[in-house]
Amino acid sequence: MGTSSTLFYFKNSIKGDPEMKKLFLMAWLLVLFITQNLFAVETVTQSAFEEYNGVGTITFSCTCAADGSLATATGRVLSADNLAILQDGGWYLYKAHVNHGGTAPTDNSDITLVDGDGVDILGSAGTDSLDAAGHNEIFPLNGTTIVKQPIISTFTLTLANQNVNSATFSLTLYFVKD
Repeated sequence: MGTSSTLFYFKNSIKGDPEMKKLFLMAWLLVLFITQNLFAVETVTQSAFEEYNGVGTITFSCTCAADGSLATATGRVLSADNLAILQDGGWYLYKAHVNHGGTAPTDNSDITLVDGDGVDILGSAGTDSLDAAGHNEIFPLNGTTIVKQPIISTFTLTLANQNVNSATFSLTLYFVKD
């Protein structure tokens, strides 16, 4: 049986058989589902710096990749505009607030903000801070002491121990002047 006769046979067998139509539709939906989940694209968007009553905020809205990571999303690096505002204005990171999204991440995932020198400006306070059901506040640490962290260079949002496909969350950073 050649290719054209195989296609003719398939077309005619699906045409009048409701069970074949259902089978074909289910197979097609399965292919769409698998490819969507296999090639899920990570995204990170970053808001512009906003100030209200002496408190500044920047929000990162994140959707993880199929493997649960944010490894290649460009928006996870603090933008040059936001960095300039923070540095020129003498702003300090006071706290971060993390919210899970509609597709909850792995419970107790780790968030870090890694500066140009490879230092986590949260001081490990983001360990186990991203939860599947809760919202958490993160205060930067120096050892075990809560500190206001100066912003001296750009930083990159990183994520560890998260493996839920297309998990979503937001991270709002709060800044104050010293």
